[in-house]
Amino acid sequence: MGRAARHIDGKVIMYADRITGAMEQAMDETARRREMQEAYNEEHGIEPRGISRGVDDPMVRMAEADYGPIPEVAETPADYGDGGIRAEIENLRRRMKEAAAGMDFEKAAELRDKANRLEQQELGLSG
Repeated sequence: MGRAARHIDGKVIMYADRITGAMEQAMDETARRREMQEAYNEEHGIEPRGISRGVDDPMVRMAEADYGPIPEVAETPADYGDGGIRAEIENLRRRMKEAAAGMDFEKAAELRDKANRLEQQELGLSG
């Protein structure tokens, strides 16, 4: 209740068959503190407002660090056995279409990008 009471639009929903002594005491204490805060705010000309943190918040930076770029590893034709890069590209394209048909667009995009990188690598190797 205390955290909700400090929020601008804070509300508490209590589920019970009857109001117990502890519940009554908590509600009375919350009301008393809110009255004191409102009086203090009025006396000092304070208008309550919510906290808005900038994008430079450390928690936001930490969460965004999880989505950094993944370094690409160079692949060699030996990585693909007898079929070579061309067979792997065709395999990736087939899996990409399956993923798209299954509505897994992130996986389809990942497979597409890998196939495109291999095609570029194949052109560089055979050219």
